[in-house]
Parts: sequence; C-alpha cells; structure tokens
Amino acid sequence: MRPRYLHIVVFLANLDGDTDALIARTMAALRSAHVPHREIMEFMTEAMGGNFERVLIVVMAWVQIEAR
Repeated sequence: MRPRYLHIVVFLANLDGDTDALIARTMAALRSAHVPHREIMEFMTEAMGGNFERVLIVVMAWVQIEAR
C-alpha cells in the first residue's frame, strides 16, 4: 500500500506504543509539509480511538514510516 504522502517520513523511535505520541508526530510532519488543515483533521479523525497497531495502519496509509 502506498501512502497518500510519499514524501513525508515519520520516525517511530522512542514511541513505546504511545498512540497519542504517534498521532502528534504524524500531525506535526503533515503540518511541516504544508498539508491542508482539513486533511490533517481527516487524518486525526481516522487515527483517534484505536490501539497502537490500528493507529500505525492509519499512519502508514498517510505517510512513510521508519523504525529508527
């Protein structure tokens, strides 16, 4: 599956299963790449309320991830 924004990379280091941190890190990366606010809110709506695995799946649909 190709993410919506191939040019945006989110690093997973030091998250330790923290879904809020993963969502916040992804939103920050989207903002830094000048993604429109409505799309960032769409991402947040999709990502909220799941366990870490579910949030990670949503993140991978939006951006590239790296484990370091």
